[in-house]
Amino acid sequence: MSSSIFSFLQFQVNRYVIPIIITLGNIGNAFIIILFNKRRNNSCSTYILWAAVMNSASIILYSVNHGDPALYSLIFCKFHHYIPQVFSQTARYLTILACIDRFVLTIHTSYFRVISRPFVVRCSMGNIFVFWLIFLIHIIIWTTIKNE
Repeated sequence: MSSSIFSFLQFQVNRYVIPIIITLGNIGNAFIIILFNKRRNNSCSTYILWAAVMNSASIILYSVNHGDPALYSLIFCKFHHYIPQVFSQTARYLTILACIDRFVLTIHTSYFRVISRPFVVRCSMGNIFVFWLIFLIHIIIWTTIKNE
């Protein structure tokens, strides 16, 4: 197969399949946000709620396609890649923290259950977000525009 066929297939997938995936992803995240938005004392629901919020934000920021200002503005180019990555990585690790939280609650020793307290949950979510803000700073530093 020639590269023109692959190029055509990629164009068709980007044109028809990706919008469907984005729409279904946002609908699913909206349902999660509606379901877990009630005031609960469950730390796992807090993790899942904020993971859905972060996923929705990253999906929306990735799907914004109105021209390409990243070709002209270096600042926009840097943050266009940085912010969605921070949201995506934070959402992934909040899901991991929800799994760890559920596992810790099954342990019979009450020593480990301290991580399910609301204060610890808020601190761990903030720490994860700040970690990814700092760890992904290389995207801002090394991203550049080359017109060739």
